[in-house]
Formats: sequence, structure tokens, C-alpha cells
Amino acid sequence: MSHSPNRTSRRRRGVLSLALVAALAALLAGCGASDDDGGASAGGGSSSGGKSFSIGYLTNQSVYFYQEVGDALSAAAAQDGGKVITVNTNNDASAELKDVQDLISRGVKAIVMGPISPTSSLAGVKQANQAGIPVICYNTCLSPEDSRANVKAYIEADNADLGSETGRYAADYIRRELGGRAQVALLNCDEFDICRQRKAGFKEALRGLDVDFVADQTGYASDTAAKVTQDILTAHPDVDAIWTVNDGATSGARAAVKAKTGDDRVVVFGTDINPQIAGYLLTSDDILQATTGQDGRAIGTRAYAAVRSAMAGDPVTPFTQLVPGSFFSRSDPDAVRQYLARAKG
Repeated sequence: MSHSPNRTSRRRRGVLSLALVAALAALLAGCGASDDDGGASAGGGSSSGGKSFSIGYLTNQSVYFYQEVGDALSAAAAQDGGKVITVNTNNDASAELKDVQDLISRGVKAIVMGPISPTSSLAGVKQANQAGIPVICYNTCLSPEDSRANVKAYIEADNADLGSETGRYAADYIRRELGGRAQVALLNCDEFDICRQRKAGFKEALRGLDVDFVADQTGYASDTAAKVTQDILTAHPDVDAIWTVNDGATSGARAAVKAKTGDDRVVVFGTDINPQIAGYLLTSDDILQATTGQDGRAIGTRAYAAVRSAMAGDPVTPFTQLVPGSFFSRSDPDAVRQYLARAKG
């Protein structure tokens, strides 16, 4: 700001002193800003003069997959000077809405979430939009129409391929060990679209074989899956194999089969991977034969790339991004051991 030449030198010194005080106050305020104040510009830390910023990350369960996604998201954000605020909704839609509202109040620059419901989760997503906070979906999202209208991108595993990859291995097993004929039970979570995709992929891979699907029941939490499997084994004593839709179902089904004395001929073909599931592929009981798992690290890394574009006001293309899974089987123990070494690291 210029000054009139008729101002006194004392006045000029006073103005300069006030300016210095204001500048010093601004500097101190910037140094003391909280990570949660959303102090960065939309482009993230590397394009905001090094200011810190926060991203909200909603997990739905305390399982290894969500940890993998969160770890990769945090590592990517940290490179730009940001941090991730992680909240576990425990699959509670009302808690999810409150968590989204809390993240909005904390000034996050973006929210990464797997909506619990395509309908009930819409309210929270819209509130984030109204606050100018972009939302990135991973793993699950809203309805196709609402997703396109309210979120910036959808990062997900290729769920049909997760099912079909395990299904192809199961088909080979049925041909080789069972003469091409088998009675198969399915543990599903059909209330979720991604679960229906997994099951469809598995069943399609068995097309052409003489397979009788003797049971198709809900069971994706470990304890529930164990009880459902026990009931299936009782009702269908000739069942040859069980396909499981996720890691909880795999753990529960394997435990139930192992507990049933003399029933070690029943095998399990799974979906999802974590260190515990990987360990089952190395045990001597020969129950779990194979599984195809989501690549949580790749999903988290891609989610942050989408966040960064959205914060900068750029479109994310393509909107839907499918991340290939990783296949593990009892016949390739070296690959399983390599996975376990990475997980420990």
C-alpha cells in the first residue's frame, strides 16, 4: 500500500510496525495450524506451499483389507504433506452419517469411503458435497446414478474376476479330484452388489461341469459362517466343496469343516486374503485350496490419486477403476510365503 507524501515519519513508522506485527501473527498462526484444519489449497501439500491437510477415511470393519487400503492412502498423502483421519463405522449406517459430519466439521479436504448402503449413505455424501468436500468411493458405492452425480470416482476390485479366478482353480480341482462332478455349497453376502458379482464369477467358471449347488446361504461374518457351514454339512452330508464370498466366510467355513471329525475331504475355495487366510493355505489339513484377494495397497494408492485430482478441481478418469486381484493356492506355497513376508514388513 502506498502512502501520501505529507504523512509524518512517525505515522509511517507506526504503519510499518503494525504491518510487521500482522505479518508475524500470520506466520505464527500458520506454524501452529492443526493437521485437521484443512489448511491446504485444493491441490494438496505439494502444491500448497507445504501446508498440511487432512483426508477422511471411513472403514467398515476391522479387517486386514481396510488396513491395507488405509496404510497405502496414508503413505501417499504423507508424500504431499497430508494425513489421513481414519474412522471405523462398524457397518452402522447411523454411525457412518455422524462420522461423515464429524469429518466435515474437522475441515478435511476429501473423504474416501465405501458407503454401507447405496440409499442410506447418500445423505452423508450429499452433506460432504454441500461443504465442498469431494468424495471418493472404494470397494462399494452408491447406485450408479447417484454415484455419478455425487462422487468423483469409484475405485474397486474387479469382483467378478475375484470369483472367476478362484472358480477356475475349483473347476480344475473338480475335474482332477472328483471326476468332473461335485456338490457345492455357497456362502454369500448377496445384500451387497460386489458379493453378487463374486458369486456370479465363481459359478460361471464352473459352467460345463456336473455341479449341483446344494446350498446358497448368507454367511460372511466368521462366527455366522461357521454356524451356517455346520448346518450345511449336517443337511448335506455328501457336499464336496464350499465356496466362500469373503475372508470372514472363509475362516468360519474352514473352522466348521475342521471341527467335523472325518470330514477332511470337504474342501474350501475362498475369496479375499489376509495373513490368517494365507496361513491356512500352508497347513497340513488340506481344507482351504485357493483364494483370490483384493489388492488393498493398489486400491489405496489409486484412491489417493483420485483424491488429489478432485482436490485440484480436475476430473478423475476413468470414473470407475477396476483393480485386479491376487491369486493364491495351496499348489504354490512360495507365492503364499512371499505374501506373508510382505504383510509382516
